[in-house]
Amino acid sequence: MIAKLPELEIPAENPWENDKLNRQKTGISLTELVNNIDSSFVLAIDGAWGTGKTTFINMWDQHLKNQELTTIKFNAWENDYVEDPLIVFITETTRALNENSFEDSNIKEKISKFKSSGVELIKRAVPAILRLATAGILNLPENYEEEIGKLLSEIATDRLKAYEESKETIENFKASLKDVVDELPEQKLVFFVDELDRCRPSFAIGLLEVVKHFFSIDGIVFVLSLDKKQLANSIQAVYGHQFDGEIYLRRFVDLSYQLTLPQMIDLRDYYRDLLRQYDFWESYQRIDSPRSQDELNSLNELIPNLVNNFNLTLRDVHQVLLRISISLKSIPKGQMHYFGLFVFLSFLKEFEPQIFDNYQEDVDSVLGLVYGSSWNSNLSYILQALLVVGYEELNQNNDNNRLRYTHLEAQITGNWLEILKDENLDKSSHEFKRASQIQRWLPYGLSEGVGIESIINKVKLAHRFDLA
Repeated sequence: MIAKLPELEIPAENPWENDKLNRQKTGISLTELVNNIDSSFVLAIDGAWGTGKTTFINMWDQHLKNQELTTIKFNAWENDYVEDPLIVFITETTRALNENSFEDSNIKEKISKFKSSGVELIKRAVPAILRLATAGILNLPENYEEEIGKLLSEIATDRLKAYEESKETIENFKASLKDVVDELPEQKLVFFVDELDRCRPSFAIGLLEVVKHFFSIDGIVFVLSLDKKQLANSIQAVYGHQFDGEIYLRRFVDLSYQLTLPQMIDLRDYYRDLLRQYDFWESYQRIDSPRSQDELNSLNELIPNLVNNFNLTLRDVHQVLLRISISLKSIPKGQMHYFGLFVFLSFLKEFEPQIFDNYQEDVDSVLGLVYGSSWNSNLSYILQALLVVGYEELNQNNDNNRLRYTHLEAQITGNWLEILKDENLDKSSHEFKRASQIQRWLPYGLSEGVGIESIINKVKLAHRFDLA
């Protein structure tokens, strides 16, 4: 894996098998909602960028298929290069219905009629070209007012006739679509529209209008996957700052479900799977060190804590793990990686770049992020020890500079030897555990592996890649 993760596998027989975010119950509850509402309605799955909306609707889509419901998936962003959303939506709907391989000849006939009515609708929906050209205005005849009046009258008549024909065409289109729905299993058709908020604002608005005016039919459910706030801002950019985009969206959305992330502890399986997908385990297999094994195991605790500490989205986590993966691939095989330190500094570079850049001069600011935190204690002690060791290495030839910022460092390391010698001290205490980690790392430094300067340089290297 180097460019992006492969698409998550969604087994047809068990679409929730790889549901690391525990959203199966949500999918089942929303399925009951879909089954128990017979009228047409639009459901928005609302979530910020990076909350896993696409994965959820892909799993839910397969779940509905397993319940014998007919579904159609439409990625709005992949189709917004087309000027008219009506054209692409009718085309994609017809294609998807034909791909369902219905054996009933009656359904096939209804789909064919729907396609024909769709073609007619597209023809009628294209606005008539006004015949008032600029060429005649440049050399106006004496009776130009009378001539223009006649022309406008003809245009008005043509427009009224076109409106009546368009209205009849729309009614025929909707009737043909209703005929298709009535022949489907459960008499239900569910459309999933993904990434609407990433589209050009004009395309997104046009698509919502298409849904409202042409597909509002009993038995049809639209599920819009979007960041409602982002889409509202895009709409506002089109109509002006005084325009309320969120109120505008209410015209189209009947129900809105907020897709949130589970609590941190519930995400550990998800992050463990991410580490595997980003080749962290493969990177570990290239080295042989018991201390590195401890660090690798600690990542299952480290990443959830970093996510919580920096208030990150899933998309943020993917971004930084990809950068770390690039860094790891730039290290020669067999060298020690210091996974915990590597990951921590990578997150620091991504989300607290100023503290990262000042690490050599101001170790206390870095240590303050983990010292006295609510993190897993042993994990915090390991990081504290590694950060101190790295700081010592960075300043081994610069004692005057190092002595200016050592209050917290001294608090962590100053009496570790005395603590370990204290026979009366409880070995399960925080003080003893912290001192044990200092003893484990401080005398040896990072000389066994790539070294702190190399780690920092490789973290910087990975951040020069544009991952957009």
